[in-house]
Amino acid sequence: MEKKSNMISFFRIMFTYCVIFAHLDGHFPLFQQMGVQCGWYLCVDFFFIVTGYLLYQTYINNPARYKSGPAYSWSRIKKIGPAYVISYVPILIFWIFQRGIGETVYYFCFRFLEFIGLHGIGLNEGWTNLNNSTWFISLMIISGFIIYHCLVKWHDNFVNFVAPIITMVLISYIYRYRGVLSATMDVEGFYGNFGLFRCFSEMCLGIYAYKITALIKEKGLKTLGFRITGTLLLVFVWAASFVKSYSKRDFMYLVFEVVGIAFCFLPSGSRFLSSKLIQKWAALTMYMYLAHMFFVDYVFPTFIMIPESMGGKAIVFLACAIAVTAGGWLLKVVTDAIMKVCINHFTNKKEEA
Repeated sequence: MEKKSNMISFFRIMFTYCVIFAHLDGHFPLFQQMGVQCGWYLCVDFFFIVTGYLLYQTYINNPARYKSGPAYSWSRIKKIGPAYVISYVPILIFWIFQRGIGETVYYFCFRFLEFIGLHGIGLNEGWTNLNNSTWFISLMIISGFIIYHCLVKWHDNFVNFVAPIITMVLISYIYRYRGVLSATMDVEGFYGNFGLFRCFSEMCLGIYAYKITALIKEKGLKTLGFRITGTLLLVFVWAASFVKSYSKRDFMYLVFEVVGIAFCFLPSGSRFLSSKLIQKWAALTMYMYLAHMFFVDYVFPTFIMIPESMGGKAIVFLACAIAVTAGGWLLKVVTDAIMKVCINHFTNKKEEA
């Protein structure tokens, strides 16, 4: 098993908070008040590429571990699914108190594709979901299903020929018809599903990021220069996401992210980056992501008035970051506790039988 990259763990934390701030800025326009149209959606591309990288790493390390795309996707569902479902509980409670049981049941049934994680296929009406963070999970599962199945069945042809062409075609399609990488809002069936095209193509890019990392290791090259370069590239993209406008320059940042991720996956000996704090914080990011829209879309807009001053909005941003971090931790604790009870229950049942 390859050594876990501590640098990527650090950037997972940084980019997660960017995503949180991006969504919060829609309700409490701190950066909009500064006259800045942020491109925080670039942070999502980081996670798509990293997901593709880890998928391919899983396949290379143990090709026999999952024998098909469904087997791989089922493993992801078992890992993420419990927290995914539990993240809807506070939203359900919030809806019942605000709109009553009748309207809540009707609307929740209407959004059934979202609950089973299939709203990414494009049959839903746009991307207005009860938990607006779950679109990423849906696209990741769907794209991972297709990519992993292709790796199992036609590895060489897919990696060396099919994937590069599909990636080029899909990114070019988004470039010409959407113009920016913020491709989550316009969904008209499969043909206009920019979000799915974006996820699939960028997860494929993660495969080539892995190949860059593997090549450096294979050649036995010194990694310090690569790691510094990768860090600078990802810091540049992270900083650019705060100040750039929506434009076709987005597609240039993909190159920086692929190279930066490849270099940052190289092992680091930093004590700070390998500390328990960073590793546990990074492990919390998925739970923070699932929990953050409850605070951003429901709690803060409902109970907090929009401050007029920039300082007041900055305090709201800080409070939300703390709340989401605590909420992510609580979601993880509750999920782990419930899963432990379920596992013990079914284990005892099996032993009794």
